[in-house]
Amino acid sequence: MNRAITEMDMPPWLSRQTAETMATEPLPLEEILTDSLYYAGAGYDGAPVEHLLGNVHSFVYTDYLARKTEVLSQLHSRRDGFRGYRIVGLRELELDAVFPQGIYGPAELDYRLWINEHDSPGRFMRNAPKPFALWVVLESDGADDLFVEPFRFSLLHVCFESVAAYAGLYLRNGIVPKIIYLINHGYGANWTDFEDPEKVYTRTVASHPRGLPEYLVARRNRETCDCDTLEEARNHWESLYPGTPLAAVGHEREFLIWRSTKRAVRKRLQLSDMI
Repeated sequence: MNRAITEMDMPPWLSRQTAETMATEPLPLEEILTDSLYYAGAGYDGAPVEHLLGNVHSFVYTDYLARKTEVLSQLHSRRDGFRGYRIVGLRELELDAVFPQGIYGPAELDYRLWINEHDSPGRFMRNAPKPFALWVVLESDGADDLFVEPFRFSLLHVCFESVAAYAGLYLRNGIVPKIIYLINHGYGANWTDFEDPEKVYTRTVASHPRGLPEYLVARRNRETCDCDTLEEARNHWESLYPGTPLAAVGHEREFLIWRSTKRAVRKRLQLSDMI
């Protein structure tokens, strides 16, 4: 947990989950998305859970290159997975359970969101793994004395294109995540640049009718400053999350936290501004 972000109690919907309820009851999609952390291009990165559990209890990962066998292997591994946690329940989901209103294809995004793109996801996804979704609840295994009660979190891991997934999960359901965890994957690993403020991911997040996620956890923008101080650091989405970061995140302090301002929310990107 990071003290710069508001702490949350474990939500009741999460505390009541068992392997049986997860397998037999309808997927609590609205609850999973509410006050969640969204991580586009997440791969198998456990850092957000390690550093931000307690600020949120629900993590939504998307990555069209993730493979089901590798995700399952990581979840079950006592060495490489979420060390200190055990699986309460795990459910494999059909995509129509995750996107009950239909999968949000890239072609359905407003054409003005694509204005600065020179590529499309089609070429990159041609050889991608078959899409899948997993929902897992994990809790502390009791080995850490700091946990007086089982400390739980929910992880929804969707193998699907991340921009379309954000639109299909959050825009279509009228829900805004609490935290965006932002990183770009270079060296040809992605068809677009998540950090580029003019690209489709930034524009899709900014176009949400209900506004921006409250917090952005991201790397500093080296083009803005060549400094190591928080006071001068800025992020790649500076037009949406302006000003000085609240704090650093993680052991290497590479990631910083910004909070959206009322001005930034009011200045939410309008489609009319893109024409």
